[in-house]
Amino acid sequence: MTRMFISTLWILLILSCSSIGLYCQDLSGIQNKDPLELSGQIYLASQFYRTSQFDLRQEPYSYSIAASPTFSFYGISIPLRFTYTNRNINYQHPFNQYGLAPSYKWAKLLVGYNTLSYSKYVLHGLRIRGVGVELKPGLFRFGAFRGRLRKAVDYDIEEAGVGDYRYKSVPSYAQSGYGFKVGVGNAKNYIDLAYLNAKDDEMSIKAPTDSLQQLLALEQNTAIGATTQLSLGKFAVWKTQIGISAYTNNQLADTVNLDNSTIRNIVDPIYTTNQSSQFLYAWESDLRFKSKYFNPSISYTRIDPDYRTLGSYSRTSDLERIKFKASVQSKKRTFVLAAAIGIQKNDLAKVNSYQTRRLINSVNVNIRPNQKFSVNANYANFGVTRDPRLNPLNDTIRYSSVSQNITITPMLVFSSETASHTASLNFNVNSIENDLSLLEIEQMRTISSSLNYNYAFTQTGSSLGASLTYLSANQGLGIQSLGYAIHGNRTIGERKFNTGFNLSFYNTSNDITKLSNTIRASVNGTYTINAASSVTSTWTWIRNSDKLLATNSFRELIGALQFNYQFLKNEK
Repeated sequence: MTRMFISTLWILLILSCSSIGLYCQDLSGIQNKDPLELSGQIYLASQFYRTSQFDLRQEPYSYSIAASPTFSFYGISIPLRFTYTNRNINYQHPFNQYGLAPSYKWAKLLVGYNTLSYSKYVLHGLRIRGVGVELKPGLFRFGAFRGRLRKAVDYDIEEAGVGDYRYKSVPSYAQSGYGFKVGVGNAKNYIDLAYLNAKDDEMSIKAPTDSLQQLLALEQNTAIGATTQLSLGKFAVWKTQIGISAYTNNQLADTVNLDNSTIRNIVDPIYTTNQSSQFLYAWESDLRFKSKYFNPSISYTRIDPDYRTLGSYSRTSDLERIKFKASVQSKKRTFVLAAAIGIQKNDLAKVNSYQTRRLINSVNVNIRPNQKFSVNANYANFGVTRDPRLNPLNDTIRYSSVSQNITITPMLVFSSETASHTASLNFNVNSIENDLSLLEIEQMRTISSSLNYNYAFTQTGSSLGASLTYLSANQGLGIQSLGYAIHGNRTIGERKFNTGFNLSFYNTSNDITKLSNTIRASVNGTYTINAASSVTSTWTWIRNSDKLLATNSFRELIGALQFNYQFLKNEK
């Protein structure tokens, strides 16, 4: 099947390149077109870091280079992407990726690193290094790829005793695979089918010992999915997404015979099963009604326990959820009300010792009677209940939690031809109540508020502002924080140079004593060289004084310098 897929892919690539060549022979109007156009941008950045502490939170010096130029030759677009930095997760090796995606009208070729999304439950948001093609002639669309889904991570261990090892990093095999999608329809009504086949490469890494090699399982996955959308007249849209995943946790496990002949006939031609194989299912459906002033919707989601594919970074599984949403608005949108309520539960297979249920509801109100005044209010309630299945009297696993959040934000704006005044208040209350058992209840509440004022000069673009913030947290021992800040910016020389500053002071204490105070000062400046390029520099100084433990006091200085160059249209 792999050989047939490669042959099919090469035929499609040849056909797409042939069609590109035919289009290039159409010379009508060529005298009005530029033979070569260049767009995109180049980004250079460096950062400096100094601290009085012995342990560094980041590197003393770092740099990065990023470029995304796009060449266009008589309508054929060739975008390039390049990133290089000396900063990565373990600060050992530079990071770089290259991607090429030339396109012409409805044909696109993918070479190198590209992000693909075929279906939410099959292949979604995965960065792949390989080769692919995307064709969208009219109502039909087709895509295919082959390449590496995950880079190998070698063993990095040290001995921690006789026959025992300590892992410095988690090893993993390289993953490779292929897939395709086919679809038909327009933006309102369509159906798309997706397919993915991927597996680990056993030869990509080698363990120091055979026993360690056996501990790292070889995974394999085949997933099939469908996405459909149907417009029911002008007032309703129905969208459904389905995914079926055949997942083998260990390719070296013993094989298994399927007794059901129907299942064998469906699965065997495309997938080889063994004792570690799982057949998983996920789907969601959403029905939305549309009108001028009232928009209700209902959605249902069900994902099997342990549902996963090698075509997605996320792994959400074992849930069933139903959700209702609705919004109402006045004729001129001076009043908008949106509400939602949903119920979610897990343990769909009923194999756990407890089941968790969640109640989700929220209300948002926005009132704007005129251009000067507006207020936004939001209330959200999230309830979680965990009930024991085997012994209803076992309160050691009984658990319930209710989280409530209230936010109110009024805003007042006065403006004239020369200046504008903006004043806003943000008030937030967040409370969590955890019922850990029949006799133990834990309560936490956080109240935060900020008062902000900003004065802007309309003609020059300069501004000056101040803010006052307060935070109170009740988590056993009460903690309070009070902060003051002023900020401003100024433009000079016909807005070619823009500079700004921010100065803040925060004082934190509990119910007994003062804890710390923090001073943060930052300045920044941006110089616009021309319409295509600019330079930005930012410096931040932080001083934290800990009143309880002097070793936690520190001073930090962080500086950054950035250069950005943007290719303008028709610039060679």
